Amino acid sequence: MARSFLVDERRLMIIHGSSDSLVFFMKLVGKIEEDPLVPDIFLSFSHNFRIPADYVDAIAAQMEQQISSLNPQLALAGQSPVPDLPTVVKDPNLTADERLWELVRALRAGIGQERPLLFIFCPFEQPLAEGRFSFFIENIIDRLEDNEIEGVKLMVRDTESHLLSRKYNDWPAATIYKPPLDRDSLFAGIMAQAESADATDDERAQAQMLAAGVDVGNKKFDSALERNRLALDHYTRTGQRERQSIVLASIGDLYYIQGQFADAQTYYEQAVTIAVEEESHPLLMYQCINLGNALLMQEKNEEAVVYYRSSEQLAGAHRALPHQIRALEMIGTAQQQDGLTAEAIQTWEQAAQICRETQFIFGLMSMLEHLAPSYGLVSDGEKQAAANRQLEECRAGVSEINPALSQSGGGLQPGLEGR
Repeated sequence: MARSFLVDERRLMIIHGSSDSLVFFMKLVGKIEEDPLVPDIFLSFSHNFRIPADYVDAIAAQMEQQISSLNPQLALAGQSPVPDLPTVVKDPNLTADERLWELVRALRAGIGQERPLLFIFCPFEQPLAEGRFSFFIENIIDRLEDNEIEGVKLMVRDTESHLLSRKYNDWPAATIYKPPLDRDSLFAGIMAQAESADATDDERAQAQMLAAGVDVGNKKFDSALERNRLALDHYTRTGQRERQSIVLASIGDLYYIQGQFADAQTYYEQAVTIAVEEESHPLLMYQCINLGNALLMQEKNEEAVVYYRSSEQLAGAHRALPHQIRALEMIGTAQQQDGLTAEAIQTWEQAAQICRETQFIFGLMSMLEHLAPSYGLVSDGEKQAAANRQLEECRAGVSEINPALSQSGGGLQPGLEGR
């Protein structure tokens, strides 16, 4: 269904379904995105919709990160870079709807017309203000139609009351799609497609990777490992080096989540080696952090810092703010584990300042959760009190966006970075 929508004349797909089915459907779309024969540029926005202005802010921040990650790849391919977002996207004098339209318009103008754009507006939680969310989508559709802008498709989640599907049910350019309600049914459909006579070897390998993800969710680690090895064999045989690196990192993840950190280190190192040879900076940004985490869990703190710093420098150069903040956070964690509390404070303050300058409230909250107790360790009561005050202000701001994220309990722990 997703593949046919991408190549036909329809411009809007409205998706019904539970949050679980939506997550797996988006994974299927991601698999199609990796197909080199599908030239779309996918722009996925799964942010939860509560406050319109915050929703657009989150989209703009994600787009800036995507552009910074995409442009080095375009440069290596000899293609023109995507321009930075115009300042009007953040203009406080415009409404949230107007700013979102300016973002869509800027991306369509900045990306070659030969490449269609697919905007995916699919909150993984049903929007509380469903009428407002519906208006957002209707506004974008109306503006695209009124301005006769070609080459833009929208994939959106319907509201709980089906406001969008009721409005566009009879529009020839729209399609209504209801994914299977349970993971097993959706997974079975993916595997059936992969095992069909028309499936390519690449599609089969990608399906194995998706299936491995399902196995991990069900704690079937041996099955997940076998599936990843099948995909790795295919990508090794066909010389697809970056995908080899991705699968090797996934195998490292399998060992990491089972607490086998030395084995995880081995596979992360192989993944990083290939990413370095291929000069794949987006892969290196997250793989170096995961390798650092595996070293940190073995108390190899100095080695961990080497990889964290590599990730931080790459992220800084490409303006990938969340990656940069995450890397600085983990450098500080390694320093503190080595008893270098003063150095850790300096690192976290560096990250906190970047967050303040860029108004990255989630990152600032994490840094302050480290800094407040650390200032207590060095008996600096004044700075500890100031950090605690700022922390409460951050938590209040985050609570307005997502109450569940406002109490994270002392910063992030060493975990697995997303790709």
